[in-house]
Amino acid sequence: MDVDAIVIGSGQAGVPLAARLATSGRQTVLVERSRLGGTCINYGCTPTKTMVASARAAHVARTAGRLGVHSEPVRIDLPAIVARKDAMVRQWREGVEGRLAAAGERLRVLNGHGRFTGEREIEVAGARYRGEIVVINTGVRPAAPDVEGLAALPWLDNRRIMELTELPGHLIVLGGGYIGCEFAQMFRRFGSAVTVVQRGPHLLDREDPDVSEALEGVFRSEGIELVLGARVRRAAAQFIGLGHGLFPEKQPNDDVTRWFLSRPARARLLHWPQRSISSTA
Repeated sequence: MDVDAIVIGSGQAGVPLAARLATSGRQTVLVERSRLGGTCINYGCTPTKTMVASARAAHVARTAGRLGVHSEPVRIDLPAIVARKDAMVRQWREGVEGRLAAAGERLRVLNGHGRFTGEREIEVAGARYRGEIVVINTGVRPAAPDVEGLAALPWLDNRRIMELTELPGHLIVLGGGYIGCEFAQMFRRFGSAVTVVQRGPHLLDREDPDVSEALEGVFRSEGIELVLGARVRRAAAQFIGLGHGLFPEKQPNDDVTRWFLSRPARARLLHWPQRSISSTA
């Protein structure tokens, strides 16, 4: 089937672009293999910031004494927090669906994995589409870090951790980047013990050192343990092997569970023809 434009991926750029193309008179196909809205609405900005708001409320309540306000001990209802997050995600996703429907009959939304079969030609669910304009707006997916023994453990990525309905006693975060730091502080404020293991000398090591050091001070003041300059080589039910030694999984008389979090990413494969598209990734 020949169309004017093909947009692969319904993330933050794909949805408004596809809608604008269709309303300008172009026959447009929008391809999405998962949920409309892409990473930001379903697994990124919207759900994480919704849960961060709950974590901040718990932190403010616990520390209100410095302002002369005293409250009962804070109780975290994680299932309620997750339910609120899911409702917020549904609301935003329904907004995307409404925007696409309003674009009219020239926009066709296809649910399935799009792959290139030729120049400016893709296949989705057995049907082929060719367009003069082809926009690749795909996202990324979590990839397991290369740590011996990790695959045998119940480790969490950025999606699964937001589906937990029971707080882990102790959360180990592998990686001190933006996402790792966000979840570390969130779950610490929910009440979990948290350890961040960072390969570099600082958290957010792409930022200026004074920014990283300020964040580290905040984390330590909130009781987050930082293990910096350490490379995780091996993981097992009883310990995590670090580059500079062993970090015990359980201390004597410590009946807590430690979860693992990682968020490296890899792009989705579209099987594009090497002669028609040059990739710098």
